[in-house]
Amino acid sequence: MANKNIKKEERKKKKKTDDVTTYVPITYERPVMTQPELIKKKKKDQ
Repeated sequence: MANKNIKKEERKKKKKTDDVTTYVPITYERPVMTQPELIKKKKKDQ
């Protein structure tokens, strides 16, 4: 029984690390990429 629980915990940890690796690039790259572009567009529009 204990062995199964350990495997479940390991899976949970793996899932959490997967979430972190998939979400971090999006949260960090997206704003950095889009904000300068938005500023450029606004300046062009003016």
